[in-house]
Amino acid sequence: MDGDGAAVRLAAQWAELLALIDADGMFLSWWTVPVSEVVFVKGILEAYPGMVAMHSPPGRVVGTRAPFALATTAGWKEALRRIMRDLAEEVDVQPAQPPPPPP
Repeated sequence: MDGDGAAVRLAAQWAELLALIDADGMFLSWWTVPVSEVVFVKGILEAYPGMVAMHSPPGRVVGTRAPFALATTAGWKEALRRIMRDLAEEVDVQPAQPPPPPP
């Protein structure tokens, strides 16, 4: 399959995943972070088992920033909000809009 076909297939899989998360009543928030900080942010979030699932749409790096979605349950929503606020003071994590749906 050519590169464009693979990208379309990955975008469709991404859209299906987000629909499943949303259907389960989880809270989604969108963020961007410098590409160089993705592993750091993921490590911090993984230090809280069961708090959040971090998803990054394939092929969506824009310049030097990587977008990602965080999915959490109602019980973790406030803790996640505080952690992201603290991370924003350490690294350039910024709230973002969801990416447009795939073509």
